[in-house]
Amino acid sequence: MNRFIQALLIMFMMMCMTSCGYNVIKKDHEQVMKAWTDVEASLHKRADLIPDLIDLLRIIRPNNDQLFSKLIMIRTKTVMMQFSVLDLYDSKTVEQLIRTQNDLSAEIHSLLSTMEKKQSLKENLNYMNIKNRIMDIENRIHVASFQYNRAVSSMNQSINSFPNNVTNKIFFRLKEIKLIVLNKHNC
Repeated sequence: MNRFIQALLIMFMMMCMTSCGYNVIKKDHEQVMKAWTDVEASLHKRADLIPDLIDLLRIIRPNNDQLFSKLIMIRTKTVMMQFSVLDLYDSKTVEQLIRTQNDLSAEIHSLLSTMEKKQSLKENLNYMNIKNRIMDIENRIHVASFQYNRAVSSMNQSINSFPNNVTNKIFFRLKEIKLIVLNKHNC
C-alpha cells in the first residue's frame, strides 16, 4: 500500500509539473515581444514618411514654415525618444511614448486636414500618394497595437492565474505590462 501511495504521489507531481504554465508564460511573453516589434516598426515607418510629406507641401505651399514647424518638432521628439523592450514594464515611459505618438498622429491629421482644403492638392498625385501611404501606415499602427494589446492581455492573465503565477514567481518574475492606446485619426 505504501508503494501505491508513493506511485500516486509521483504521478500527481508529474501532472502538476506538466501543467505548471512554464511553456504558456514563455510563449505569451514571446508573443508580446513580437507584437511590440510590429508596433515599433509601424511607428518608425510613419516617422520616416513625414519628411517626404513636408518636402512635398513646401513645394506646393512655399513660405508656410510655421504650418510645418510643430510637426517637425513632434517628429523629432518621437524619433529621439529612447525606448527599449524593457521599457514596456515602466508605465511612465510607456505613457510618455503613447502621448508623443498620439501628438504626432494628431498633428499629421491636422496638417492633412488643413492642406486638404486646397482644391489643387486633391488633384496632386504626389500629395495623394503620400497621403495614402500615411493612411496605410496609420491603419498598420492601429492593427499592430490591437494585436499587441491582445498579446499583453493574454500574458497578463497568464501570469496572474494559478498555477502560472507560482511558476512566474519562481522562474520569470514578469510584471504586468500596460496596454497601449494609440489614437487613430482618419486622414
